[in-house]
Amino acid sequence: MYISGGSGSFGAMAIPLSAARDLIVITSGGVEAKERTLALGADRFFDYRAEDYTEHLRDVDGAIDSLGDKELPRLFSILRHGATVVSLRGMPNGSFAKTFGLPLWKQWLFKLVGLKNERMAARKGQKYHFIFVTSDGKQLQRAASILEKCNVRPAVGNVYLLEQAEEALRDVAAGSKKGKVIIKL
Repeated sequence: MYISGGSGSFGAMAIPLSAARDLIVITSGGVEAKERTLALGADRFFDYRAEDYTEHLRDVDGAIDSLGDKELPRLFSILRHGATVVSLRGMPNGSFAKTFGLPLWKQWLFKLVGLKNERMAARKGQKYHFIFVTSDGKQLQRAASILEKCNVRPAVGNVYLLEQAEEALRDVAAGSKKGKVIIKL
């Protein structure tokens, strides 16, 4: 399993959850996060500034995209025939719209929007899925149990009072690198 951008806050949750399923986890990120990321359960780490994972990986069983459409061609290039990319940031597609029970006209619209990624996947018999995270009590409880067992704690960045919400939003827009921005009520 390859997780793009796995040294961030998404990876901090996805890596231990993947490792708990006995998956071999490969990821990339900034070298400053390498040791922390490996400690979370990643088996292999690529420093995205110094190494191109596409030059080293082939026939990977699956990938999670947390970076978006520009990363997708690179992800498809490392996957085996029949593998799947699950994207959190790419374009939605028709199967996403159908799963969410959207009206038929929206299903067609999303099918058209996601066609580029689906065609890219189809070239090697791969699959593309866009997911929109929703709350599911049972899944969240299982995830919480695994994360608690692994002693995973989210990285917390700057904490603001509600009166400082505008400053907090500027912090988020600037891409705070310290962790999640918190607004305290």
